[in-house]
Amino acid sequence: MLLRLEEPTLGVLRLEPRYGFRPSRLDLGFPTARAVSEDRVNAHGTIDSTQLYGSRAVTMSVAVVGNSDGESGWPYRRRDLLDRLRAFLNPGRRSYLYIDDEDGTAERRVLLRGDSAGAPIETPGYAEVSLGWVAPEGILELGTQLLVPVPAVPPSPAGRSYPRRYPLRYPRFSAAGAQGVVNIGTEPAAPIYRIFASKNPAIINPDTATVLAFGGTALTGTVQLVGSQYIEVDVRNATAYYNGDRTQSAYGSIDFARSSFAWLAPGSNRLRLVSETQDPAARVDVLYRPAWI
Repeated sequence: MLLRLEEPTLGVLRLEPRYGFRPSRLDLGFPTARAVSEDRVNAHGTIDSTQLYGSRAVTMSVAVVGNSDGESGWPYRRRDLLDRLRAFLNPGRRSYLYIDDEDGTAERRVLLRGDSAGAPIETPGYAEVSLGWVAPEGILELGTQLLVPVPAVPPSPAGRSYPRRYPLRYPRFSAAGAQGVVNIGTEPAAPIYRIFASKNPAIINPDTATVLAFGGTALTGTVQLVGSQYIEVDVRNATAYYNGDRTQSAYGSIDFARSSFAWLAPGSNRLRLVSETQDPAARVDVLYRPAWI
């Protein structure tokens, strides 16, 4: 099992024997259920409508051996390595733990907030440390971010009306021109969308009957993306910025009468980008990480 911790200010810490660390146990735990229930009136039992989960506890046991065994090749002593490791337990930091099971499956990661850590003094040059984190998101993600470009299609023509009375049923959203975006995980995944070269763009997922639309109304005005300009949408945080610049919000251009920040469902998601112009460069880049509970 290969493990490493990453944090923007601390950099990368590889928990491997050659770097002075020997992990012996990792427990990724399980998310706590966010229970929603109430007693039945005039009957036994409860009405349980629980659907969501919260954070999970992550614990690890690791031996810190310094360079006393000659394997690490570093001039660091046990105390130096303990200080480095414990810095990732600061509750004000948000670190990612990357896990490679070495069983042929892809690496996964989990976001962590420090909770507890030991600092035992034992045999010179050696310390067995117990570490504890809280994973606030509650999920595991694929270690590598995936990218799927979805080209734009023009809006469907209005067509003609016919005086027909018998029942006619049609799908709520057309899947024509859709590009498959596959979430191989078991949980919904929060994508980042980057929309290019479009006029009043709308991202449609016919599999979940959800839309995220910009512009085209009196309230939102017209949204026209030209050249290298784009809108970046972070579904997890429900934000939208022009060119990813936090000083240039595109939030007010969203048509909330028909839009939502919908996550990618497990399995196939056939996404469409509808644009009122037919620029060959019009597309939405879908960046996402499949997720597991």
